[in-house]
Amino acid sequence: MSLFGVLNIARDALLAQQAAIDTTGQNVANATTPGYVRRDAQLSTRPVVGAGEGGVEMTGYARSADGFAYSRLVEEEGRQGEASVRADALATIEGLLGPAERGISSAVTDLFSSFTRLSASPADPNLRGEVLTKSEALVRAFGNLAGGLVASRGELAAKAEAEAKEANLKLAEVATLNGRIAEATATGNEAGDLRDRRDVLIRDLAASLGARSIEAASGEVTLFAAGTALVIGSSASTLSVNVQSNGDLSVRAVRPGGSALDVTSKVDGGRLGGYLRVRDTDVPQLMSSLDSFAFDLATAVNAVHQTGVGLDGVSGRNLFSVGGPAGAAASLAVDAALASSPGALAAAATAGSLPGGSDIAVAIAQLLDKPLAGGATPGMTLARLVSDLGARRMAAEGDVALRADTVAQAEATYSSSSGVSIDEEMVKLTQLQRAFEASTRVLRAADQLLEGLLRDL
Repeated sequence: MSLFGVLNIARDALLAQQAAIDTTGQNVANATTPGYVRRDAQLSTRPVVGAGEGGVEMTGYARSADGFAYSRLVEEEGRQGEASVRADALATIEGLLGPAERGISSAVTDLFSSFTRLSASPADPNLRGEVLTKSEALVRAFGNLAGGLVASRGELAAKAEAEAKEANLKLAEVATLNGRIAEATATGNEAGDLRDRRDVLIRDLAASLGARSIEAASGEVTLFAAGTALVIGSSASTLSVNVQSNGDLSVRAVRPGGSALDVTSKVDGGRLGGYLRVRDTDVPQLMSSLDSFAFDLATAVNAVHQTGVGLDGVSGRNLFSVGGPAGAAASLAVDAALASSPGALAAAATAGSLPGGSDIAVAIAQLLDKPLAGGATPGMTLARLVSDLGARRMAAEGDVALRADTVAQAEATYSSSSGVSIDEEMVKLTQLQRAFEASTRVLRAADQLLEGLLRDL
């Protein structure tokens, strides 16, 4: 091998070691940068042909990303996203129900207590007015809670819509990055920064939509969520969230060409899935229980009240106006015929017992301790409703704790392969520094030999 060959080998070694040192410095500088994946300089031996040059050459950079660990992390973050918003939403609703429960419980007790007092003096206009006042208070208590639950559905719908809009921006960015990464891959250019950014976006979309991704040889990813591909190559679909005629939300995936696919039933995971589950499953079930309670209570009171007579001797009147079970809590009202006429309130069983008969007032007061149509007393029915919500909230919070642990484990596994260890980088830097210094000495020695040879000539 000629001295010029030695010079070239030493020069290339210096360049390769310098590139590796620069890569190590980049790793150290970004050790705490969110989403940064460690780079490794790829050095390879240049083949020796006959007596020709060999040495080392820099062939590129490699991201130390563990695809399996990354996929597991993305999956767990999708589950955590759903669990966290569901737990928060249920806690908020439980906070709404707490005061309302006390309000309804007190209103129920106060209503039946007012009938007990009325039974002692059935003709007393003040006591009759008190019964109507307590009836109105019960109506308001049911209406306030029903209104609060309806409002919570509206808030959750707004959050779901905002979540979809934010996700659409990220889906579009992933598609753009796909195109840039594919171009860089095709031309042999390094695209580590672009891949880092795309990985961060995919993790965000996992937490938002429960998204998953598959990478092709071109470097592009196909991103799936809600049972369909939302990003294919450099094209991205958008998600739209709307309220249907039945009051539930619908989620549609709108393709770049304008066609739309209903994916509501396929939304599984992520914050969007959590919002849908609470809004269109948990809250309606709670509202149904509340409506059944209001309907059964009003029906039980009306059934007894209809058999009695007012001070005018007329029977068959209802105390409460209520339609069917659906929406009963919100629509419950004091019957118009009684609201403006306390004398029409039935306390006596027959006209012959007027004005002092109190059998009906006593019978209604006793309903407090009798089972309703659902098989439980009013107090027990309300307690069941509250405990059901509490159980849902506690289960959701338990799921949050579980998901926090699994995400932490997945994060640790992924970071161990893709993150930057300062200690490891310092060891590597020391090795590269020594290799650089050795290459410098070879270069200097070859230069001196060449200089001496030229001088002798």
